[in-house]
Amino acid sequence: RGPPAASSSSRLERRRLRPGRGAPRRRDQLRLIHVGSFLPVKNHALLIEALRLARAEGLAVDLELVGDGETRPAIERLVPSRPV
Repeated sequence: RGPPAASSSSRLERRRLRPGRGAPRRRDQLRLIHVGSFLPVKNHALLIEALRLARAEGLAVDLELVGDGETRPAIERLVPSRPV
């Protein structure tokens, strides 16, 4: 089994990252994927806030976080609370 994945589209999901899977995207939509450990030094909260600001400016962007670590539970609690 691969590493758990987190998607900010609506909630964090646990699934394997496989090319070609997921919701269809528009050609002009940017998809960001971060693969790595959930550690304080990675500052995933800042990345999620940047995504929120980019969307507020009208950019079509999605973020998928893949991995596990000590800060993952905090990020799981953060994502549903923000309109990302």
